[in-house]
Order: sequence, then C-alpha cells, then structure tokens
Amino acid sequence: MTDAATVFALLKEYTDTEDIAAGEILPLCQRALDFVVSRLKETADRESPLVGETAAAVARYLVFKKQSGVGQRFHKYKIGDISTERNAEKELAVETQLYHEALANAAGILRDGGFYFSAE
Repeated sequence: MTDAATVFALLKEYTDTEDIAAGEILPLCQRALDFVVSRLKETADRESPLVGETAAAVARYLVFKKQSGVGQRFHKYKIGDISTERNAEKELAVETQLYHEALANAAGILRDGGFYFSAE
C-alpha cells in the first residue's frame, strides 16, 4: 500500500525540495495521501501507482502553498546588469493547473466531487 514515504519519494523525483527538511514535507505527503484515499471509488485499486502519483501531485501543491508564504521565496534579484524576478501569481497558476491536471488524470479512480460551474 502507498504510504507517506512513497509519496515523499515520488515528490522528490519531480520537484525541487532540497531546501526543505523532510520533517516538514512528510506531514504534507500524509495529508495529500489521506486526501486521495478518502476520495477513492469503492472499486478503485488502492495499490494502483496512480494513487501515489496523484498524492505526490497534491503534496507538491501543498508544499508550494506552504512555501509561498515564506518571504524569501518570491523576490527580485539583480546581479550587475542582469536582473530577474519571480512572479508569485504566475507560479501559483502553474501549480494550480498541475494540481487540477493530476486530479483529472486520476478521474478513473476518484469519486466525482460534485457539480462545479465557473463563469469567466
């Protein structure tokens, strides 16, 4: 069965988390796994790799949201004539899109969450 350590290992494969202590990430991995498991269809295979992959994507989103509150994460940097700036809104939009794509990819194993309507 997928556990928080498995989710943590999957998360480390595709996100930059070297600066974050494992003790901070593991509870988020457990929360993400609990989120996915609580939404599994009764007929879903709990041993499916998709459970861990989806939980890792949810954990990535949770880690991002937690880190976005840290003051040093989003800043302007200038070195000589070169400057760079991180845009928090754009990064949040990308992370949110990845989160929603992961949930959409897991639609076969997750229960339908209900009706959603959006007007833009």
